Amino acid sequence: MTLLPAAIIAGLGLGEPVTLVARRNPYSDSYDPIEVGGVRLDLTAATSVRYTDNVFFDENDAAVSDVVFGFEVGASAATEVGRTALRVSAGLDRQQFVDTSTETVTNGRIAGGATYRLDDATNLDLRASYRGDAEARVFIDAFAASAEPIRFSALDIEGSVDRTRGRWIMKLSAFRNALDYKSGLDRDGDVIEQDFRDQTTNGAGLDILFKVFGTDVGVGGYGKYSRIRFSTPFAGESLDHEIVEGGAAILTPQEAIYSLDARVGVFNREFDSPLRPTITELTYRANLVYTPILRTNLSVYVDRAPDPTAIDGAGSRIRTAQRVGVDHEFLPTLFGSAAYERSTFDFEELGRDVTEVGFRVGMRWVLNEAAELVGEARYFDRSTEFDDPDTFEADRDVLNVSLRAGLRF
Repeated sequence: MTLLPAAIIAGLGLGEPVTLVARRNPYSDSYDPIEVGGVRLDLTAATSVRYTDNVFFDENDAAVSDVVFGFEVGASAATEVGRTALRVSAGLDRQQFVDTSTETVTNGRIAGGATYRLDDATNLDLRASYRGDAEARVFIDAFAASAEPIRFSALDIEGSVDRTRGRWIMKLSAFRNALDYKSGLDRDGDVIEQDFRDQTTNGAGLDILFKVFGTDVGVGGYGKYSRIRFSTPFAGESLDHEIVEGGAAILTPQEAIYSLDARVGVFNREFDSPLRPTITELTYRANLVYTPILRTNLSVYVDRAPDPTAIDGAGSRIRTAQRVGVDHEFLPTLFGSAAYERSTFDFEELGRDVTEVGFRVGMRWVLNEAAELVGEARYFDRSTEFDDPDTFEADRDVLNVSLRAGLRF
């Protein structure tokens, strides 16, 4: 049981719990990929059907239901040249609504990267991706009055070096992210300007992990600096700011009965504008997985942090999330899961609290090395409370039921 250097590539290994689709295919070892001239090719395709009882995430008495057909295709290629590993991938995803055609979207993505093995202990990595996407209606900042989903594009570039020396694992990275939002129309045909949301982030991060003597438990720290610039002022005011994050972390082996990824730290955001206050908040994130019996995992996930997407009057919005889940392997090819999820958004400056509660259950059936079926049902409810008792917003909820068939060639 050892810690891999790659465990710190995504911030000391922390992240959301693994989903059904992400679990390992038991037929992976027998999968025979396409190889052409030393290049490994992977082709994927999927189709899905989903029912939703609230397309626009409107108030419950105005909800509109619909059936959505999904179509996905993807391709990836990888090869090695000496000490360098190269990879590239691309994909398209179309969500076709039957009745509410304005919600139909087609999203694309392309990504590439290279890893150079400097020596047995040091890797240099460069990766980049570009995608076109649309905001989900349930997104906390989605424009409820828009006639169609708000479109945006995202460019992400990151370079890093990670090194293992004895019990020390270190990673130094630099990154650049750019978001470009497209203006939309509201349901009356008026333009909803989005230029004030266009932003570019540049920054750097450092992760350090030390494996405690005699164990495979890692302890360490992390630090991150980000500088965010907006292309257009908001209501005549600059939203440019910088964020500094840092703290301590612990990481235990995933093969043990108990596994823990946890960190606690401080988040500090300071705006260029003197009209906006500096925000300093405690942050934490932890994912605990317990395996009481061989084929069953119980997981608890908690997260608290200021929401970096809050850029208007809600600059001090705090998001707290909890998730309790269980997944079980009924057969080597049949998996099931269930989870309870809860998030709260505290709009400290606006006197408003938003609570989101959801449940989900799912099954995944792996047919062979190239095909699988995934079914899932999710219920999601959002309620809002205001400090002013005369202000009221009705609850909103949505039920999604989906079936997805995936193929790998």
